[in-house]
Amino acid sequence: MYAVAAAGLILVSYLFFSDIRFAAILSVLLIPYTKFAGDARKKKKKKAFCLDFKEFLQMFEAEIAAGTSPESAVNEIAEGIAERVSEKALIIGDLKRLNKRLMLGMSIEESLTEWAKERREEHLLMFSEVFSYGKRTGKNIAELTFKMEEMISNDIENAEEARNIMSEATMEQRIMSFMPVFFLIYIRATTGDYLDVIYKSAGGYVFMGMCLSLYIASVIWGIKITEEET
Repeated sequence: MYAVAAAGLILVSYLFFSDIRFAAILSVLLIPYTKFAGDARKKKKKKAFCLDFKEFLQMFEAEIAAGTSPESAVNEIAEGIAERVSEKALIIGDLKRLNKRLMLGMSIEESLTEWAKERREEHLLMFSEVFSYGKRTGKNIAELTFKMEEMISNDIENAEEARNIMSEATMEQRIMSFMPVFFLIYIRATTGDYLDVIYKSAGGYVFMGMCLSLYIASVIWGIKITEEET
């Protein structure tokens, strides 16, 4: 990640200032870049977990409908879910810890609550709260689980469809974001010293610095708009 960022800074320094030494000054951009990259990884993991959690709900509902106890259902799913999700899926480790808590004598309600607190995912929180309420009040767990699975799965699927619809707009935003860079690369490659006149005074560097600032601001703005829509 940092190697790509460093290469990007060197390229931007050359394109906007005709001097790669400006990369040292622009390195302050690594601070917001690190935060942005970290947030992007978290969102990617959250999206993957939501899809895997939908698989868990479907398996859990099927086990409960077949008359399996919630505790035994978790044990069965912990052993079998690896066949339906990625081998690196977070939910695999989560279910192993959940099953271990149950084996140590913790109730299913407490175990689900602890899982929800650790993961802090809205659908899991909803599931643990409703399930715990159903157990305390003596509700029909099979019927309750079916309704929760249907509602939460539909919500996750709708969110996924919305992201798919917006994927084209996101791709367009990325292409437009890189157009100024492609344009500068084209000028550098075809006209050589065409832009050198800009760098004969301090005013030229200030002007290009302003252009770079506006470019960065527009890219961030475009990313935020597409993220809000998805």
